[in-house]
Amino acid sequence: MSPASHLVHILPPEHSPQNSSTFPVCLSNLNPTHLILSKVPASFKANPLHLSLSLAIYVLAIFLLRRLISYHAKTRLSHISPGGESPAHLLQKCSPPFSKPPARDPFLGLDFLLQTISAAKQRKYLSLVQSRFLQHGPTFVNSRLLYQTVHTVDPENVKHVLATGFGKFGLPSVRRDAMRPLFGAGIFTSEGGGWKHSRGMLRRVFGRRRRRRRRRRSSSKGADGIVGMMGAHFELLLGRIPEPAPPPRPPEAAAGAGAGADEGRWTPRFDLQELIYSFAMDVGTEFLLGKSTHALDPSRSSEEDRQFVGDYTAVCLHAVKQIQLGPLGRFLWSPAAMKKRDGAWRYVEGFVDEALAAQAQTPSRPRTPRRGAVRSSTEGDESEESFETESEGGEEEEEKEEEESSDGEKKEPNFLQALTAATPDRAAIRDEILSILLASRDTTASLISNLFFELARRPDLYAELRREVLETIGERNVPTEEQVKGMKFMRWCINESLRLHPPVPANSRQALAATTLPHGGGPDGLSPLFVPRGSTVIFSVYSMHRMPSIFGPETEKFRPHRWDGLRPGWGFLPFNGGPRICLGQQFALVEAGYVVARLVQQWEELRSMDDRDWEEFYTLAVCNRHGTWILGTEELDVQWVKVFADPDDDPFISDLSEAKGAHGTLWQEKHVSYLRRLSSIVIVDAGEGQPVTRFQSTGRQLLASPRR
Repeated sequence: MSPASHLVHILPPEHSPQNSSTFPVCLSNLNPTHLILSKVPASFKANPLHLSLSLAIYVLAIFLLRRLISYHAKTRLSHISPGGESPAHLLQKCSPPFSKPPARDPFLGLDFLLQTISAAKQRKYLSLVQSRFLQHGPTFVNSRLLYQTVHTVDPENVKHVLATGFGKFGLPSVRRDAMRPLFGAGIFTSEGGGWKHSRGMLRRVFGRRRRRRRRRRSSSKGADGIVGMMGAHFELLLGRIPEPAPPPRPPEAAAGAGAGADEGRWTPRFDLQELIYSFAMDVGTEFLLGKSTHALDPSRSSEEDRQFVGDYTAVCLHAVKQIQLGPLGRFLWSPAAMKKRDGAWRYVEGFVDEALAAQAQTPSRPRTPRRGAVRSSTEGDESEESFETESEGGEEEEEKEEEESSDGEKKEPNFLQALTAATPDRAAIRDEILSILLASRDTTASLISNLFFELARRPDLYAELRREVLETIGERNVPTEEQVKGMKFMRWCINESLRLHPPVPANSRQALAATTLPHGGGPDGLSPLFVPRGSTVIFSVYSMHRMPSIFGPETEKFRPHRWDGLRPGWGFLPFNGGPRICLGQQFALVEAGYVVARLVQQWEELRSMDDRDWEEFYTLAVCNRHGTWILGTEELDVQWVKVFADPDDDPFISDLSEAKGAHGTLWQEKHVSYLRRLSSIVIVDAGEGQPVTRFQSTGRQLLASPRR
């Protein structure tokens, strides 16, 4: 049945298709200029200002009317769903929306939009979203004449949108319009065949890197690539943490263990979040490009490195502003943002050109598919290609590539080198690098900084986490990937941070054809809900993570023990789900666990130095607007020390004139810098009446210490 024949049943006789003089579809053939000029009074023509205003009003009215007719024609009267069912048939199977909040502006929904913009300016957008779901239920419809939006936190609806009904939903135009001009046609902004190509290429690259790491661990060829790469950057991060402050007076003058001695144990307050973002940028760029931006070490960074970090951050902020404005975001055009985008693109393209030139000089080998490489993709990919090849080359070929590295040292190819081996498309490689960097920097840094924001307020939980880390790894050992994954309470803490502060707190999809959601209709909200073509479905991960029906009581509190036996399923989505699930999920979790374990090794205690509540700051991932201001105490827990050592055991012993041949009394300001470099065995006297303890000092921490 044609769209015109459908209209016969819903339009009054005087507007039927047979009476074409009044049929609304004929508006599409009208000439707006002729229509407007023919209706302008003579008095208006004499006044240019009145004429301009009238023209603007008439053009806007006709534009909105045509959009209205086009919207209703597309969403309700045509476009059969992929399952072969017409919208009318789908509508008969569904119930009216359970919740449909009233609107002051029934046309554009400006009341809803202005409320959202106001909350975002006050850093209360997430709280506003939460209050809407508490007021209107887990699924409600925001319906206007020009568009319809479905808001949901129902896990079954989210599962349908992301997985079981994957082919019926695409990226919303708002997201594409905001991100594609800035980040290109990478995996986060592409759809259809372009997305399949990006997904397959990146999956092969990630898969081959995982297999290389497994081979290296099983054959004892060296430390894991990810852990080894992060180690150097972590040492730079430690170097940026302030030294513990000295006490106000020497130990001989101290009358007992006073406040001054306690102050000397703690580092000055510092913002861990700022350092973690720099760390994540350095790790992300080295992982992707083979070269770090050295954000943690400005003395080693070039002007181009620093410019790229600034340009990339500015581009991310501009994209967020456009997305938050919804359909109006397309009018937020910023030449300054485009200039910074060009700068970020040039920086990445320089590395791409070098990698492509090196790849062109590499002898090519025929690729043979690896046996058993075809496997099922993520759940719910029925409408896409449900099976794809994970790797185009066998493991033997990968071993050859690794063994043929220069300088005789087996070096794993970086991500960029792997991409150039998969495609020679310069723009495609650039876009994928920018997309993966977006996920690897912001989301991981948000996770780590938010976790320490909570741990600094819960000394009991920090102590429990530290016990597990020291029992599993030890006081000075570098954790392996298996150890990071094997710590249960560590996993609970990371999951709880992702639940309470999801880095990406909301997501959305747009209906490609008329379809349904499992829940949202009927008197109880449990009946199917009709979703017209073009409608946007927005699901709030932030609010879904606060549902007591899934996570139990006190969902606003940081309680890692709730994860003991908890299986939230589709109610927990920190990395998205379905075919578009984050490919770098395991990399992010290993990176976060590694950093958390190493920091916990450093500090015996942790204390928050900011009484303000967590307040949202939106980039493309959400973090605390105020940062993570903390201070920590190092393993040394004494008022003063006496060091006994042979000057020949360590060159730094010669710095202490009294230490030669006997012993030296070190003042706090001196022993902090000295003992961290000392590698020989020393003896520490914790004070009168305290036992003497032997320990070895390496790196920044003292591996054992006397307790008061």
